[in-house]
Amino acid sequence: MGLKESLDVEGGKSILKNPNVLLDTYIPDKLLFREKELGELVVSVRNLLRGKPGMNVLLFGMPSTGKTHAVRLLQRDFNELAVSKGYPARAIYVSARGKTLPKVWMDIANEASRVVLGEPYKYSKTDMFHAMKHFVDTVNSADGIEGVLLILDELDSMVPSRYSKPNARLLEAITRLHENGLEKHYNFILVTNNDKVIFENIDAGTASRLSALWKIYFREYYPNEIAEILRDRIRQAFVEGAVTEQAVNFLSAVTMRERRDLRFAFYLLYTAGMIAEMEGLERITDEFLRRIYSTVRREYIKDKVKSLTESELFVFLAILWSMREGLEGYYTTTPDIYEAVSKFVDVFGKDSYNFRRTMIRGYILPILKAKCLIDIYSAGKHAGRSKGNIVIPLEDYNTLLDVTVEVFSERFNLDPEQVREVLKRGV
Repeated sequence: MGLKESLDVEGGKSILKNPNVLLDTYIPDKLLFREKELGELVVSVRNLLRGKPGMNVLLFGMPSTGKTHAVRLLQRDFNELAVSKGYPARAIYVSARGKTLPKVWMDIANEASRVVLGEPYKYSKTDMFHAMKHFVDTVNSADGIEGVLLILDELDSMVPSRYSKPNARLLEAITRLHENGLEKHYNFILVTNNDKVIFENIDAGTASRLSALWKIYFREYYPNEIAEILRDRIRQAFVEGAVTEQAVNFLSAVTMRERRDLRFAFYLLYTAGMIAEMEGLERITDEFLRRIYSTVRREYIKDKVKSLTESELFVFLAILWSMREGLEGYYTTTPDIYEAVSKFVDVFGKDSYNFRRTMIRGYILPILKAKCLIDIYSAGKHAGRSKGNIVIPLEDYNTLLDVTVEVFSERFNLDPEQVREVLKRGV
């Protein structure tokens, strides 16, 4: 067969019909088993479409429970409905993951320009107060807009900069927009994996203004729900019969083992579909998934580790360095982590300012947990001498250590063998 014949899409079979539904960027038209939560979100913001104030919402729950998909779906449908029917409101979505306080405000200002005025992103200053003023001026100047819904996602993953307590400062500013010149109605939705972290260090005034928050909890999916979500996504992504029921059962079991991380199951499915097509297979079976599982999982873990900032990567390797084997997994404690980070600073010559205990405990550890790289338990569940024990399952430790050393060495331009030699010395 010639190259042209091989390239001709009419000449071959494909088991994939819409692989994009398996990507992180995909926003489903409906969220299974989240009807109650979505209904509460609709009730809380519907008044804004009428030109009246709605309710402010705290949306919280464990990672991979559908929170981000829910608010992205809400933003999309809210804006489409507002535009098509001429309702006087718009919804703005901003993720705070890995961003400083000024960067979050810059993104809010830019999204306001794009969504409210229909103009491209144009604001580039990184000063928080100028960005906030730009947002206020943009909304105030918008003809026909009487209200705005501000959706702030992943608030527990903000990065401190010269501003201490960025969550507290952001919440103070968000709750005082009318005092800072905003003339239109506004409401906000705060989205977080860890509702305790984002409310740390807020002042009495901010706490009072947040006291009426409508709280919506996204529980973890049950095993049977995970299986049905997988079947639904498979029906959209693959031709009928391309994925066996045994393969679905394997994927369900894998998802439960991976801390109910559906993102990994979709990643595995997407990769399996691509490999199966390259190999000319017409079905994805559980045997096929078992064959590629270890390789795909390592790449998935590596992608997560590579997504860490330098500070997060530095602390994560220090965590792995300080761990010891227990009955249920490798574990360490927060005092051991602080000690390991301090020694890492000496060995690798990094600025200790970026590794203060409050930053490690309040920001970096929640980010690592949100990425399903670690589990955090209170004292007593695992051997340890301090509250806040960090645990990694036994089967994950060596893979995580190997991948993290590899990424760490690349990021900091170090010899991997030298890094491994440092780790062998122990804490």
